[in-house]
Amino acid sequence: MRFEFEQETGEWRELKGPAAANPGLMQQMAPQRERFERRLDDHRRRFLQKAGERLDGLAAANGWRRLLVAGEPSLRAPLLEASGRASELELCEIDGRLDPLPAPELARAVAGDLVRADRERHRSLALAVRDRALAGGAASLGLRETLAALAEGRVAVLVLDQDRDVGGTRTPDGRLSPAGEVPPATDQSELVFEPHLAERMIERAFETGAEVVPLEPDAAEMLASEDGIGALLRW
Repeated sequence: MRFEFEQETGEWRELKGPAAANPGLMQQMAPQRERFERRLDDHRRRFLQKAGERLDGLAAANGWRRLLVAGEPSLRAPLLEASGRASELELCEIDGRLDPLPAPELARAVAGDLVRADRERHRSLALAVRDRALAGGAASLGLRETLAALAEGRVAVLVLDQDRDVGGTRTPDGRLSPAGEVPPATDQSELVFEPHLAERMIERAFETGAEVVPLEPDAAEMLASEDGIGALLRW
């Protein structure tokens, strides 16, 4: 409905029919809309900058290694650009929105995405270990090479088949070696059988500040010929 105020009668009169085109009014509205959109963009940038700074604080305080990002795709990139720590985190992006949910419901909603992210990460790690080691890079393949790297404190990420345990030996001073091998400056009679060598390797990795990733079956299969064991090295 449209109304017009009549000066003579002092009353409002309803107008019939569609509104007439008003080019002048349209020209006035265009700059106003542009100014509104610029203000909206500025507000959005400030909001994302503050959100990125808050994200950095939460990631540092909680020791996050993975970031799960949902919501409008056009807003994800500006948010991550505003975060100084985002490049250090493993990103898992989810299409669509996650409306505010209680923590238990939110966990259930993203459980499948996190499982898929874990599988992808495990496969990527196993592939990186294999390819770098075969290319002569900073990686080890198999029990012997990885034990040597652990002993020297060179392991950054230890990966091993979570469903396989391997046996070996240890010396009186705690050195670990594959079964059937005698470490230097050690007599075979001094060796003690170690049935849970993988567990001892994990302990050694933690002692040197390395990350330990027990590989899922699909990823472990990529290292099956090397006892399912390898590592990314610091040098």
